[in-house]
Amino acid sequence: MTLFDPILGRTAANFTHALPIDSISGIFGKGGRAIRRFLGSKAEFLDNLDNHIGRVTARWKDQGVYLAVTNIAGFFDYGTDENAMRQAFLIELSSKTDNSGSTATSDIPRTASTVDQQDPLQPTIAAGEIDEHLTQLASRRTFKNAKLLFNDTFALTLRRLSDKNVLPHVHMALCFLSSLASFGSSTYVPSLNDDIPWADLAAYLNALLTTEQSQSAALAGSDTADINALVTAPLFPAANEREDELPLPEDNLVRGLVWVEDYFPKTWFERKPDEEERYLELASTVKNCTNRVFRLGYTLSKYK
Repeated sequence: MTLFDPILGRTAANFTHALPIDSISGIFGKGGRAIRRFLGSKAEFLDNLDNHIGRVTARWKDQGVYLAVTNIAGFFDYGTDENAMRQAFLIELSSKTDNSGSTATSDIPRTASTVDQQDPLQPTIAAGEIDEHLTQLASRRTFKNAKLLFNDTFALTLRRLSDKNVLPHVHMALCFLSSLASFGSSTYVPSLNDDIPWADLAAYLNALLTTEQSQSAALAGSDTADINALVTAPLFPAANEREDELPLPEDNLVRGLVWVEDYFPKTWFERKPDEEERYLELASTVKNCTNRVFRLGYTLSKYK
């Protein structure tokens, strides 16, 4: 997996022995490997990762998003259509679409082929059966390993309390976790959050809040009421509100993934920066990402 080359110091040279992330990937693929092998590879990977984040500094903002997406993909068997987690998200999206009275296939021409007329976002598992399928998925070693890798990577980034370069990774992890917590079509999905690193998350958010309070007080005399208003504000602004808030670079990177289908407002990407600025970090980007992390943390706490 070339995505992890810089994290592991990989060069163009050929290696006789598998790298840690290759070992982890292999275990996921075969599923019958001993847990000791997975834990050893994971520990080596995380040791390398911590050093790498400190070494590449700002470059890890994008790399952290890629790593979050890759770890989240483990919950979905890396793209298997029949995966129960994917089916659970499709059921949730289908339910919300039905409730809104819209139809995903209404714009498809009647002359289209049968294949073209099939909606790729329609679930293939009935809503009443999904929790049983999720229970079976969660009992598999590959799923347990994927969840453990996600949680341990998330915990490592959260312990870098003063490092703003981990914000995009934390944002994407919180986005995924909040989407799990808010599920209405499954009673099982929200329980997947039970063993996330809550203590590390609380410490990270408190440290981030302390920093923001100090900076705000120094600049504008902000008080506790202002901070409370910031944290409890809607995750995304309504039309013609908070017009300085634009899509974050990571918003564009994850757009279209099934677990963010219901995250962004329908008109969010109409707030377009200049084309050349879309993936760049503007002066307000870190501030807006920080605010998004605060609001996601607050949203997640309401389900705890």
